[in-house]
Amino acid sequence: MTINQNIMKKALFILTLLILASCGNTAVKKNHSLLGMEFQKFKQINQLKNYIKVSDTVIYENNMEPKYGVLHLQNDSTNLVVFKSNTLGSIQNLTFKILDFRYFSYSYFKKF
Repeated sequence: MTINQNIMKKALFILTLLILASCGNTAVKKNHSLLGMEFQKFKQINQLKNYIKVSDTVIYENNMEPKYGVLHLQNDSTNLVVFKSNTLGSIQNLTFKILDFRYFSYSYFKKF
């Protein structure tokens, strides 16, 4: 798989997540205080401590520096999709900032 195909595959995945996040009128946006929060590990945020990581996708800028990401988290009753920006101070000091998020209940996904 070439680099361009790999980039397009990731872009399609993120576009699909964005469409799912914006189309569902049963999606409930909770706790606006998550917006703008910064973290190195998502468990550092109290509201996210009960979640497990399902997937974490990163979009690189210039094929070298991580720029944005989509973090999919899950608990017993909901799925949470977090859109984040990455700030790289050093390899050990990667900081994330929450740009937007969407909660989905399991009943939302049963429609498909």
